[in-house]
Amino acid sequence: MALRITITTIILAISLFLTVAVLPDSMGIDEDTSMIIFMVVVAIVFKLSKNGTAVNGASLLLSIPIFMVLVMFIY
Repeated sequence: MALRITITTIILAISLFLTVAVLPDSMGIDEDTSMIIFMVVVAIVFKLSKNGTAVNGASLLLSIPIFMVLVMFIY
């Protein structure tokens, strides 16, 4: 179960980073469009994962600090 949380958290953190930092700046995509892309990715990950609701919530909460670390190290 810890491996599932880790994989889901990493996927969410990377997708959050890509849709918030990379898409609007480098590809010129609107922020609203990138937000919709992120929500679709999260919905797909949650639908495909066999995790429970609590695990998905924990993964989503843990992905935010990892996103902050990615932003601090890259920018």
